[in-house]
Amino acid sequence: EFVLVTVPITGFYTIHAESVRDTYGYFYRMPFDIRFFNLNLIQKDDDSYGNSQFQLASTLQSSQTYVVLVTTYSPSAICT
Repeated sequence: EFVLVTVPITGFYTIHAESVRDTYGYFYRMPFDIRFFNLNLIQKDDDSYGNSQFQLASTLQSSQTYVVLVTTYSPSAICT
């Protein structure tokens, strides 16, 4: 799942997951293109938030759009 993120004020922000699944998060600066997975990658994380959940933290600019890509750690997991 992709989530577009914009913030009203430039500053330090934290995004984390709370799920029953083991999540993995990727944080990108635009433009984002899935074919070039590492291009504009700011951060990726697996378990920093604890309980198999990711946490992403970075200084974000109010004039930019960012992409958070949320997936499961296990490629065969299905989220419902």
